[in-house]
Amino acid sequence: MPGLHRRGVALPEPSEILGNLDKEGEDPDGAPCLRETDAHADLLFHFAKTVIAYSTFTSSSTTLLLSEYMAKCLEAYAVITYVNSYEAWMEEAAGREEGRNEDSDSPSSAGSRKRRRFTEKSKGSGKFKGWDKSGIKLYNKIDKVLHKQRSDVSLVEFDKKLKTWFLKGKNSSPSSQADDDEDDSEDEVATNNFICKRRALEALGQVGQQAQL
Repeated sequence: MPGLHRRGVALPEPSEILGNLDKEGEDPDGAPCLRETDAHADLLFHFAKTVIAYSTFTSSSTTLLLSEYMAKCLEAYAVITYVNSYEAWMEEAAGREEGRNEDSDSPSSAGSRKRRRFTEKSKGSGKFKGWDKSGIKLYNKIDKVLHKQRSDVSLVEFDKKLKTWFLKGKNSSPSSQADDDEDDSEDEVATNNFICKRRALEALGQVGQQAQL
């Protein structure tokens, strides 16, 4: 994973979003997951507009709560697509960064391509064409937990915080909100990391638009 963790600006690892949902034999309620985590908010802040109609996002993100214009199944789909593509996407992002500083034929830019977790192992799936059983099982878990969390009044603050972040605009990531009082030099570092993060998410968004569950 690229060294973009400074001040929490780097994209969250899937485990930060899923908690125990991805662990066989573990209590799903034994660790915070999805809407109980800042990592999930960070994911949706950047990725929500890639799984819903862009016109819907632009007209609703600053006036409505996320749960009012983004269906539960699409929220679950955003998560499962992210988890599916994370390793492959991180490798691609790292390769592009190295390519800016090294010759494209250098050994560091070579190597085996990481596979997408759920869409390249099932029989006859092929790239973006199908999901294996473990991916479907995890999607169903995510969908079930989101149904419960969206019904929990105490978690409405999650939607309110996201709406506030959307109002602040595309240059304000959730993971940087707690650091408003940091000095300018740290803000500049965070901005540079944010740019790298956005480029990577744009690539991931293309995966989300092509994949079908």
